[in-house]
Amino acid sequence: GWQYAVDFYLEPQKWSSEVRGFSHVRRRRWQPTFLPDVSTDETPPTRMSRRLNSTLMAEKGVSPPQVVLEVDLGVVSLELIKNDLEMEDWMGAGHLMAMQFKDLRAYNIELGPWLRGSDAGKGSKVQGKLRSMEMRVPVPPAPMCPKESRVTCTWHVVTDESRVLLESVLMSLDVPYGTCFNVIKCDTFRVDANTGHTLFERRLSLEWVKSCWVKALVEANVPKEIKLDGLKFVEVVKDWAQSHAVDNSVKSAATAATRRSNDSVKSSPQVRSNDNSTRSSRR
Repeated sequence: GWQYAVDFYLEPQKWSSEVRGFSHVRRRRWQPTFLPDVSTDETPPTRMSRRLNSTLMAEKGVSPPQVVLEVDLGVVSLELIKNDLEMEDWMGAGHLMAMQFKDLRAYNIELGPWLRGSDAGKGSKVQGKLRSMEMRVPVPPAPMCPKESRVTCTWHVVTDESRVLLESVLMSLDVPYGTCFNVIKCDTFRVDANTGHTLFERRLSLEWVKSCWVKALVEANVPKEIKLDGLKFVEVVKDWAQSHAVDNSVKSAATAATRRSNDSVKSSPQVRSNDNSTRSSRR
């Protein structure tokens, strides 16, 4: 429910569930929980219910998304991106999302397990997988804004042979008017058939859950912020891909060196002499 305080405090004890004389700000505490959809034999799935949307943007029916960023990532394995994003442990060392959260300086991260998008209960049913998340992140300096904010997020990953889609629905709980809208980002990775390079595209849409008088201002400024965030994410992806390329090169070099060492040992005169001596003694 709602909590009230004089200012945007970080200490939980300074917030109250009751409105007082100097309660100038409020915050809402909630976390999405995806529950499996229990189907029965009496209500078999229809043809329409099986036709799931591939994005949360399409499922929610929000305003048409706008493309805010397109980047050529170079040669990056689409299969490598797919495998990393679909892993249960996003926080392990060397994983793409762990590097992204570190770049955001996020902390107090609570990450839920993956759930199939078709089992989202009364929530948004989509292709792929969903998981919920809570975290705290620093807030850029702005009037009336706290130094940091709690953020709730729903992550969505769906893949096929030609693309990898990473989608997020974020709400900032502690910034002014942050609970009035969700920011929906949809990042798509695909391979250009002509160049063999992996292309990155970010689309943005806003989902308004209640009206506010700063709507026009938000819609004017958020795309710029999301584009800058996308440019930072692109650099994280490149660093992550480069680290994996270096690891693979080191492993390949080590394997090749081991093979050369084994071959040289087998072909050395001393080894051949020992082999001949062994055969002679057996005779």
